[in-house]
Amino acid sequence: FGESVALSSDGNTAIVGGVVDDVGGNVDQGSARVFAWNGSAWVERGHSLPVATLGTAPGSVTEDGTANLVFTVSLNSPAPTGGLTIAYTLSGTATNGSDYASPSGTVTIAAGDSSATISVDPTNDSVVEPNETVILTLSAGTGYTLGATTSQTGTISNDDTAGVTLTQSGGSTVVTEGGATDSVSVVLGSQP
Repeated sequence: FGESVALSSDGNTAIVGGVVDDVGGNVDQGSARVFAWNGSAWVERGHSLPVATLGTAPGSVTEDGTANLVFTVSLNSPAPTGGLTIAYTLSGTATNGSDYASPSGTVTIAAGDSSATISVDPTNDSVVEPNETVILTLSAGTGYTLGATTSQTGTISNDDTAGVTLTQSGGSTVVTEGGATDSVSVVLGSQP
């Protein structure tokens, strides 16, 4: 493709023509493509890139890990041949690597597909703590543009309770001075 090039007088628009370009199954139909200079690269006009957006369901899970936070990256058109890799970042009050298993930072949507999921697996612990958030935000990249919804928040709900359990382990709870004794086991309800 690209046997002739015409450049606008300001140098910011180029038309590239292909006399023998195959288009849509038509051999040697020929075509022309228009490109605009954005200050650092030539961007094709009229050929829109897939738009990536983000959703999450479920939006809240417990830290016991039986369910994961699932973020879904969706495209408004199928991914091109070779697939499309979308970059993302993670933030929030939950700590990556200790409150949840660390995802890779990219997800690939297979060629012809229009979505892929990112799973965030909470780590079960016995620490009483506030509920924590995981914020996944799509990052700009090559081969796609970002849509209106590019950030979603999921919540990891604490499932630990504070407290102490006292359990009588034998005898009677009625004791007298110099008389019968009793034993009590003390169990912490969570890690201090």
